Amino acid sequence: MRPGRLARACIRVVERYQRSDGARANDKSCAFDPSCSAFIEEAFRTRSFLVAFHISFWRMLRCNRLLGHRAHDPVHRRTWRPRPNMVRTSSRTGLIGGVLFLAFSAAAYAQGVSGGCSAFLRGANGTDVPAEAATSNSPVVVDINSTAGVRGFAPDGTPQDTTSLTTITVSIIEQVVEPQSENHPGTGALWGGEVRVEPYARWGTGLYLVTGTSNGSSPSGSSFSCEGSGYYKVSGNPLSAPIGQVAAGLIVVGAATNLLSRRAKDVATAPVPAPPPSPSTGVSDSELMNPYSDFYTEEERQCCFLLMLAAVVMPIVGAGGGATPVGQSVVVRHAWRRGRPFLGFLTALLFGLGFTVLMQQYAVWPLTVTTAIVLPLVIAVLGGIRAYVGQRVRIVTRARPRVGLPPATPVGPPPVPPPGAPTPPPSTFTPPPRSTPPPSSTLPPPITPPAPPRDEPTPPEPKPLLPPD
Repeated sequence: MRPGRLARACIRVVERYQRSDGARANDKSCAFDPSCSAFIEEAFRTRSFLVAFHISFWRMLRCNRLLGHRAHDPVHRRTWRPRPNMVRTSSRTGLIGGVLFLAFSAAAYAQGVSGGCSAFLRGANGTDVPAEAATSNSPVVVDINSTAGVRGFAPDGTPQDTTSLTTITVSIIEQVVEPQSENHPGTGALWGGEVRVEPYARWGTGLYLVTGTSNGSSPSGSSFSCEGSGYYKVSGNPLSAPIGQVAAGLIVVGAATNLLSRRAKDVATAPVPAPPPSPSTGVSDSELMNPYSDFYTEEERQCCFLLMLAAVVMPIVGAGGGATPVGQSVVVRHAWRRGRPFLGFLTALLFGLGFTVLMQQYAVWPLTVTTAIVLPLVIAVLGGIRAYVGQRVRIVTRARPRVGLPPATPVGPPPVPPPGAPTPPPSTFTPPPRSTPPPSSTLPPPITPPAPPRDEPTPPEPKPLLPPD
C-alpha cells in the first residue's frame, strides 16, 4: 500500500536517523532483530498510519533491558503470539504506574473537618496543626512515647453547660482495621481527646489516620456533632522495627522464589536407545565402551587418559571451554516452556504484601483497601501470569559420533598444496604390532566326539495264520 503524507514524513525522519552515526551503534545494541528503526520504517510503509504508530510506539517501549537476549520480532507474522518482551514490559509498566498513582494521589485521602466545627491535631512539641493541613504528604510527626489526638471547638453559640463524648479512631488499615478509644469527655464548646501512640505503633513506624468524632448535648436541648481527622507519622527507622523487618523479608523471599516459578517444570525424557554394533569393525560393544580393555595397546591407553584429562582441565581454566569438539554437529533451538502459575501467584502475593507494608512504614502512603488489598492482589495476578507464560529456553543438541567407527572416506581428489609450499617429510612413525591370533594351519584339528548309539525299534513278530472255520 502507498503510505500517506504523515507516514512519508515519519519515514523521512527515520531515514535521516539511520544515516547518522548513532543509529549504527544503537542497531548493534538493539534487543530485537530487525532493529527498531528498520521496524518503524517497514511499519509505516506497509501498514496504515494509526496501526503503524501503535506498533512502533509499543516496539520502542518493549526495547529495554528486561529482555535478556536478542529476539526476532518482524512487522508481519504468520501466527498470533505475544510479541517478545510484551508480558514483562506491560506488567512492569502497570505496576510502576499504579505505584506512582498511589504515591502522588496521597493528598486525596480522607482528612478534614465536618459538622461546622474546627479541629486541630496536637504535635510532638505541643503545637496545634489544623486538621485540613495534616495530609498524608505533610503529616504531623510524633514519636512512640508521645500522644496523638484530635481537639476542636463546637460551632458558635454552643451553651457552656454542654457535655460531649469524643471517640478517637486510629486507622491501621482504613475501613478495615480501626481500633477505637471511646468516652473522652468534654464540656462547653471544647471537644476532643488524646491517646498514647505506643499501643498502636509498638511494633513499627509509619503513617496512620487519626479521626475524632464528638457528640454533645445540653440540658436546653441544643446539640452538635463534630468530626475531624488528620495523618500522623510515627518517627523512627522502619528496618529497626519488627514490622519493617518482616516486610523486608517478605520482599526478599517473594522476589527470590518468584524467579523459580518462571522455570519450566521437569520434563521426563525417554532414554536414548543404544545404537546397534557396526558390522564393519568386528569389535564388540564392551570393547568400544571400555577404553582400558585388551583391545587397546599401552600407547592408546595413555592417549585416552591425556584426552580425558584435557577435557576436564580446559573448561576449568577457560581455554576452549565453550568450543565445540571436532567431529560434533551442534543444533541450537529455542522452546517456550511454561512455569508454575500457582507458585508465581503465591510468591508475588508475598512480595506485594511486603512491598505495600514497607511503603507504609516509610510513610509513602497509608494502608487502605487499595494499597493493602487491591495492590498486592494485582501484583500476585501479574506474577501468576508471568509464571504461566514461562520463559524461553535454549536447547543445544550435540550429535556425538560413535567411537570405533572407521573414518569416512574423503570424496574427490586430495587437496593440492599451494605453489611454493614446502613438502612435509614422510612420517617415520611405525605403529606397534598388535597381538594377532596364530594362523589356522598351526592349530590342531578339532576333536569330534563319537555320536551316541541310537536305539533302533524292534520289528513286530508275524502272527500265525489260522485256517478258516
